[in-house]
Amino acid sequence: MDYILLLFLPMILFIGGITSYQDRMSGKIRNKWILLGLSYAFVMNILIILYYIFFNDVSLLRLTYFIELIINVIFALILGFILWDVGIWTAGDAKLFMVFSALIPLSVFHYGHVPYFDASNVLINTFIPFFIIYALILLFKTTIKQKIFYLKKSLEFKQLIFLFLFLFGFIWPLNIFFKLIHLPSNYFFSIFILFIILTIIEKMFKNSMVYILVCLSVLRIIFDKTIFTLQPWFILIIIFISFILLRYFILYMGYDYMTKYVDIKLLKKGMVPAENVYVDNGKYKKSPLLHFSLLSYMQEKLNEKTTVFNVTAEGLTKKDVNKLKKLEKKLGFEHLRIYKTLNFAPYMFLGVLLTIIFKGNLFIVIF
Repeated sequence: MDYILLLFLPMILFIGGITSYQDRMSGKIRNKWILLGLSYAFVMNILIILYYIFFNDVSLLRLTYFIELIINVIFALILGFILWDVGIWTAGDAKLFMVFSALIPLSVFHYGHVPYFDASNVLINTFIPFFIIYALILLFKTTIKQKIFYLKKSLEFKQLIFLFLFLFGFIWPLNIFFKLIHLPSNYFFSIFILFIILTIIEKMFKNSMVYILVCLSVLRIIFDKTIFTLQPWFILIIIFISFILLRYFILYMGYDYMTKYVDIKLLKKGMVPAENVYVDNGKYKKSPLLHFSLLSYMQEKLNEKTTVFNVTAEGLTKKDVNKLKKLEKKLGFEHLRIYKTLNFAPYMFLGVLLTIIFKGNLFIVIF
């Protein structure tokens, strides 16, 4: 029995339950629960250290465990900030992830161990079920005509070439990195990391990204001798198909279902726009804006345009709302597509519970 887990489990259940409930009710994760969770984790780990020093064999106390735990929480903080910065989740979700990373003992992670960042398993156990649930909802809520339309859109040639270049170029250095840190090849972790890298690079480099991908691909052809064997191509095809389904087909298909029209005059702070408003030749226009700030080729035409507001996971600011309302008569349209509220805390809590129940990466256990 994992006695250390028993010490932390009540607080994990409490934080997960209360934040999930409040996120559903108000769309907010309150800082007092973040501070409570972090304080509990700090105090409990100090008490564990003191117990070994004064009441047990101090030789059994592994300082490396606490060093790894601290680094794990630091990595969770950094990655949480990155995911917030690129728009995948809100600041509250990022802080909640850090809290869970501090509360879950490393002794839980038997499957899918990632040196100094076992909390990454929580993300995998969160996002993959989220996408599965999301995909099932969309499959039942959309018509066959819509599915065919969005499938065709997902298979557009320019988009597929771009995706192939990215995967071909980045899988190679990612595998080298895994070997350097002595991490076994992990299909689900690889997809998750590639997903994040693609989002970050698109945000930072935009127009120059194609040149970066071509350079990486050329370097791989020159230096990676494994491309002359079947295995890397088999892996590339599997990940390529996974990205088409998850990043394009599901994302595109969810656009209509997950958005609604809201009058400009009824816009409120915190609403997440599904359309960007920009100026083109002196006229205001709108363009579809995919969720999670994925800057797909649908938004390429905005790269050289002047946008009215910046899109973040936090949604419209008060300044953005006031600006749009002042421009209402000049805009030429009365409505703006807004994403329906997506409460992510319950999914993260589910990911935490799956991590504890299956002792790490759920999908490694299954497959």
